[in-house]
Amino acid sequence: MPVNSMVLRRKLLFASLWALLLFGSTAFAFPELPRSIEPLHEKPDYQNQCPGTMNRYHFRPIGYKAKKPSKSSQAGEALYSRLACAQCHAISAQGGELGPALDGVGAYRGRTWLVRHLTDAQSLKDAFPSMLKERSNIMPHSGINVTEAEQLADYLLTLKEPKGGFSVTYHKVKSHKKQVAKEWKPKPSDQRSQIGRELFFGLRCAACHSLDGSKDRFGPDLAGIGARISEADLHEILNGSVKSSVMKVQAKNLSPEEIDLIQSFLLTLPSKGKG
Repeated sequence: MPVNSMVLRRKLLFASLWALLLFGSTAFAFPELPRSIEPLHEKPDYQNQCPGTMNRYHFRPIGYKAKKPSKSSQAGEALYSRLACAQCHAISAQGGELGPALDGVGAYRGRTWLVRHLTDAQSLKDAFPSMLKERSNIMPHSGINVTEAEQLADYLLTLKEPKGGFSVTYHKVKSHKKQVAKEWKPKPSDQRSQIGRELFFGLRCAACHSLDGSKDRFGPDLAGIGARISEADLHEILNGSVKSSVMKVQAKNLSPEEIDLIQSFLLTLPSKGKG
């Protein structure tokens, strides 16, 4: 079927506007999808269960007393908004889910730790290998100075923990069988893959996925993705078979043709160090 470039470019514009609304907002939620971590205003009517026996678990509050607001914390709240931290973090169930919820974060992290994390997160990973273990630092560097980091930390310490604690999702994520295709070669670029590339960057997929093997983003690196999973599994993932709320919403707003175009682009990506 020939590609109607004009129609697709119009849809790309719509997709870009959607991405702007999604990522440009400082506080957004997805009401049609259950949140992985939900703050509770009162104690739930169920108890902790063994893994796999229920859909959500209750993590009780520990009695954290939030700090009182100050000029510094008010400046930090403004920074939180300006830096669009809600793209990845949620407060009172408003925001993203790529990073941890921040309600009552002061119960687990002190001011010194927060300031250092905001200014040099990698140094914390190096300093506390036994605590952070193999966990990689996936938070982008905020580019703020120490004073701003202190203000942001002061704001985070004013966030109250939910009276009822947190309700956390138990879910099984469908695993896709990885393949190792020794003779796999990326497909040549053509008109369809070029339009798919425009869609990929227009939807800001590159904010979470690297394409060059660097693995420096939240989501999986996509270099040589065609050598690692089958085209059928890749198509299923692009159709929303993932746990990411962001990807589920994006997939819901894409047509089958647009998904095919994005897949065409991804299959042109060479493996790390090749091409």
